[in-house]
Amino acid sequence: MYLPALPLIAKELQSSLSLVQLTITAWLAGSMAIQLIVGPLSDFYGRRLVLLGGGLLFLLSTLGCSLSPSLAWLIGARFVQGMGVCTMMVAGYASIHDAYDDREAIHILVWMGTAAVIAPAIGPMFGGLLLLVTTWRVIFLSLLILGALALLGLWFVMPESSSSEHRKPLNTKSLLKSYYRILSNGPFTMSALSFALAYGGIIGWITASPFILMENLNLSPAQFGYLQLPIFGGYIVGAGKATVCL
Repeated sequence: MYLPALPLIAKELQSSLSLVQLTITAWLAGSMAIQLIVGPLSDFYGRRLVLLGGGLLFLLSTLGCSLSPSLAWLIGARFVQGMGVCTMMVAGYASIHDAYDDREAIHILVWMGTAAVIAPAIGPMFGGLLLLVTTWRVIFLSLLILGALALLGLWFVMPESSSSEHRKPLNTKSLLKSYYRILSNGPFTMSALSFALAYGGIIGWITASPFILMENLNLSPAQFGYLQLPIFGGYIVGAGKATVCL
């Protein structure tokens, strides 16, 4: 939602366009930084606790984004925001596997992935429309409100899917062995790299398109948002084809 505001953020915080792009990089770095330990933590402490903790971290960091007095502050808040989202993604996906059999879980996860892609497809459009009547800081406040509603839903509705008798203790040696077996699996590694390359193209577009379309081609934030629909629409169609194949 805040992509159309990147040029405005650069002007308000008196920074270069290339440095403002680091707010996207920081989010990705934060979501990557703790991925390898969030799963074991949810195995030990339970999915629900990790999900709620990650949701609270997301809310606090999103508030920090909205109140950022400088670009460095915004970059740091975006890094923490990525960490919060990471905990919810990892523990959330694990909860699906806990609650459903393998085949049903795969179908649910594919549709969840499709829904996750819809956000960047329609987010810039709504962000551009918001910028017609308000500032970029209100965009983060709107995300704060949506996140709070989602967290309330988790608090009141979601049960603990990992029973206490099946909790796994934190064992660093065993964990490293497990990751070694995964990374030494050729088909898995090739599949992961293929996905990374495909996702890298999307991230490249997300990072560069605000400046290409709005700064160089002088499109409005709303027009920028509309142009994201066919890009991510194609991504969604691809995910739908994968669902049919499964």
